[in-house]
This record gives sequence, structure tokens and C-alpha cells, in this order.
Amino acid sequence: MKTIIITLGALVATLLTFIAAGTLVNVTKSEVHTSAQLGAKVVASLQESSFAQYEQLFPSLEEFKNMMEENAHVYGNNLKAAQADFANEYHTKLVPVLKESFDKLQRDGKVKGIDWSAVKYVTTSYQVAKDDHTKASITIVVSSNGKEYQITIQNILVINGQWRIGQFAKLS
Repeated sequence: MKTIIITLGALVATLLTFIAAGTLVNVTKSEVHTSAQLGAKVVASLQESSFAQYEQLFPSLEEFKNMMEENAHVYGNNLKAAQADFANEYHTKLVPVLKESFDKLQRDGKVKGIDWSAVKYVTTSYQVAKDDHTKASITIVVSSNGKEYQITIQNILVINGQWRIGQFAKLS
């Protein structure tokens, strides 16, 4: 357990360091070059009630492993073990939290009267924390039944110029 915590801590530190630098790994998923494209794809996944589409916007295990390899000096001789530990965490913790966040967006929207199948994408804005330039989020504005709503997604990553969502999303 201690190894997992250290591994995850090192990975998070590495990822956050490279957000500002914008120098991460090649992407094998569909290309998303702007925050607006990311916002539109998030809305499309909600319109289709498709977690599979939404999950494609999250960094893949392969992308994370590649980042770990690019930063092998952080892991020393423990790179393969760290990747194996992270793979387990990815499948047992990260993806389930992402799924719950997606499901909660859908539920919260229904409570607010949003018809996800008819929701319209309006705009996306990108925010970087003033006190910590490694913390980024996007706010996606959607319209449903004449009202506007905001979806805020925390921990946005830009990997080699490709925009990726974080696990945590909130509807307001």
C-alpha cells in the first residue's frame, strides 16, 4: 500500500509538472486540440448517455504508462513495478470514479430538468489556478429548455497538445 501511495504521488507530481510545460507523450486516442473541442465531445457523450465516449476523453492507461517511462528517473529501478501498481489502481479506482462522476452528471442534470438528448453545447472556458499553475479546469456551458448550465471538470491534462478530462466533474 505504501508503494502504491508513493507511486501515485510521484505520478501526480509528474503529471502536474508537465501540464504547464505542455510536453507530454504521444496520444493514441481521437485528437482533441482545444478546450472547445473537448467541451463539445463531453457534451456529445452526455447527449448519447455514452460513458464509453466520455472515457475516451480520459487519459488511457497506455498514455499514463508512457508518461511514466518518459519520467523513468522518478521511479528508478522500480518503473515496471510502479506501472503494474498503477495499472491496478487505474482499473480499480480511477475508471470507477470517472464512471461515477459521469453518472452523477447525468442524474444531477435530470433533477435540474435537463434533457440530455436535446442539450445544446454553448461554449467552453479554461481556467488555471492563480496560485498553482499546475491546476487546471474547464467550464462547459450547455443550454437545455432555455436555461444555461455549467459543467466544471477538474484536473484537465494537456498531453502533447491533446486535451484530456480529469475524473471530477460537477454540474451547476
